[in-house]
Amino acid sequence: MSQILGSRLPIFSSNEKKKLKDSLDFIEINHYTSLYAKDCMFSACDLGSFWASGYVLALLDTRIAL
Repeated sequence: MSQILGSRLPIFSSNEKKKLKDSLDFIEINHYTSLYAKDCMFSACDLGSFWASGYVLALLDTRIAL
């Protein structure tokens, strides 16, 4: 993952890692819309797009050519 996303991944200090370890006690998921994903590792994509990250192109509308 770090090879693909590089500097876009967050960097945590040792103290922050200790605070996060075993700290999950609640998860809530709200769903407002869907995104459609296209594999850009083996398909042509505009990786300069805001919606392209990690060799995946995310689209809000299926009418946009995948």
